[in-house]
Amino acid sequence: MDFERVLFRVHAAALDPLVADAPRGRVRPREACRAGAECLLIAGAALLLVSAALHASLGTDRCLAPRLADALRRPGPNATKGWRLPRDAVVKIRFAESLPADEQLFAAVPDDVATRRRLPDDDAGFLDAGRRLDANTTSATPNPSASSDPEARDPWAVPHGEYTLTRDSALLWLDEDRFFPKHRIRAYNATVSARCLDGSSSLARFFHRSMLGYDTPLANQAMEALGSSGALRNDETGVVVRWSRSAVRAPRRARGSGFKAAIRFLWLRLGVFAKSILAFFLLSTVTALVLRVLVSSGVVAAFGLWYGLAAFPAVAARLDFDTLARAYPWLGAPLELLRAQGRPGGPLLAAHAARVVVAYATYEAAQLAFSRWLYGSPLPPELGLAVFGVCLAWECVTMVHLRAAAAIALVPRLQALYFLGLHGSFYGTARPYAFLNLLVACLLMAHASLNGILEFELPALERGDVDVDAPRARRTEMPWPALDAMLPPTWSLYMPLSPADDDPFPDDADLPAPDGAGGGDDDDADGGEAPADDDGDAAASDDS
Repeated sequence: MDFERVLFRVHAAALDPLVADAPRGRVRPREACRAGAECLLIAGAALLLVSAALHASLGTDRCLAPRLADALRRPGPNATKGWRLPRDAVVKIRFAESLPADEQLFAAVPDDVATRRRLPDDDAGFLDAGRRLDANTTSATPNPSASSDPEARDPWAVPHGEYTLTRDSALLWLDEDRFFPKHRIRAYNATVSARCLDGSSSLARFFHRSMLGYDTPLANQAMEALGSSGALRNDETGVVVRWSRSAVRAPRRARGSGFKAAIRFLWLRLGVFAKSILAFFLLSTVTALVLRVLVSSGVVAAFGLWYGLAAFPAVAARLDFDTLARAYPWLGAPLELLRAQGRPGGPLLAAHAARVVVAYATYEAAQLAFSRWLYGSPLPPELGLAVFGVCLAWECVTMVHLRAAAAIALVPRLQALYFLGLHGSFYGTARPYAFLNLLVACLLMAHASLNGILEFELPALERGDVDVDAPRARRTEMPWPALDAMLPPTWSLYMPLSPADDDPFPDDADLPAPDGAGGGDDDDADGGEAPADDDGDAAASDDS
């Protein structure tokens, strides 16, 4: 109880400017917060539409597969229609603004690509070996100086490109300039149209070139084109996207028609839902558990500082231990008892400090493990840590500011829905625009938290529904009496909340009188047993 009272004081201090609502300049705090909540909702909804439009173009191989076929198909009389990338070969991929084949793909779309993007390669603006881009047109024309290019003379030379595609990711870690020519590892060259990856959309072109990059659309194109396991490396950033054969084959089988395809589709979606639920359970509970340990035992630093200053007589006379003990009673009360008994408090402080170190080390290990299990490739490597950061901020706001009954009933469910939808996009698409979707979820979750504070928490604080005596409207019941200064056990995080119509802090008049007695005072005087409240405070006080 005292732990919740400390958190309530932080909650009330944070909402004091909103309760007073004193104008600052020409703006009142409540109006500014409401405007901020509306901006969060508008920005989240707009980026959600952008994300939906960008994801609609994924899942095809129309841009990369024809270019790979041209590069890998055997020429001559023994040429075949099929092609396959050998496991001991790589493909160096370059970008061009557009290619002649784009006119067939986007025949009904006017060509709005008028500028040429210069790429940082040793061709100084030429987008392919033996080919260059005309500044006035969108077609590629032969380069007369191509015959003098050493790549054209040496069949084992490794061409330069922006991306490297291979079926064996081990080739990406070898020295291309020395190992590849020496061991006759073939390096093919392919040019992909940026206009095709953009879907001939100015909006997609803006987001790809200014914010998102082309890793996601090109990785999806490579998965669909190869149809097997592989790896794609961004040669500029060094980011490697890997995928397995099952990650490509399972969605393909679910796209067909018929009963079997429908069963595979439902099974695939069921797996996505189950994995999203698992991620929500693990991340939310681990973060909540570690955060409560850090907040409750982290105050050991304040007591350690007090003991350190008390060693100096000139400073010890001005220190007030009682004030510090009342501020954090779950640690101050045991230390007061130890001081009264003449026993040292160092072992207790050391135990809490060790608890903090072990909990934080466990949290860091959980981040690494869950990032590998739940957010492994082909998802971005930094995604797991980013999601953990969002969960940490979400849990802090929930622990401190979620206190009114209406907010407890609505806000966590809405945020959980956003979280599950975010992970559905992670697991439902081979390589999604993960950070864009994470930004959308962050904006919507922030809107839900801020709107819950304005609509539920602020009125509840003004009405007195939550105060120091009743710091939270809903709570978890303990099956035995407990002192107010005791910390709640960690397993109580996994217990359901008490019913909403159950008064968490009943008054004496609300308590039922003992059987056969008209007044509680007379019965207590006769030795009758006083009933305990839901938290066992009365029973705890009797035991003490």
